[in-house]
Amino acid sequence: MFSIGQGSVVARLTKVGKESYINQLTSKAKVIKDKKSEMIKDIERIIRVAGILIIPVGGLLLYQSIYVNHLDFAEAVPPMVGAVIGMIPEGMYLLATIALALSAARLAKIKVLLHDMRSIETLARINVLCVDKTGTITESKMSVSNVVKLHEKY
Repeated sequence: MFSIGQGSVVARLTKVGKESYINQLTSKAKVIKDKKSEMIKDIERIIRVAGILIIPVGGLLLYQSIYVNHLDFAEAVPPMVGAVIGMIPEGMYLLATIALALSAARLAKIKVLLHDMRSIETLARINVLCVDKTGTITESKMSVSNVVKLHEKY
């Protein structure tokens, strides 16, 4: 029998240990832990596309320097290389890291403990977070499977 606030309840646990919901949730979270976050995947995709697009742009710049501006090959290559290097999105990882660090600092100010940096991205994608009175993350649905009337002494 458990006392909760001003009332009390008698409960029978149907699943414990490895069969419990929280243990299943934890094992799913461990599987997800090994995967890359969506934000990192998106950044890598942008860099991959930009890297592929840079090659034909470099060719066009070289063509323009040689055939339109009438420069020889030795004079046309340095400005083309400078332009192409400027197109490489090097700062995207730095920008993402700074954004995650600032988010972690904001959460730390309100005493939120993060497990890892991907937690920030997960928190940004949710609308409602259900927790029980101990702070454990729970599901948004609860149900009563059986009600047993007890004697008056309880």
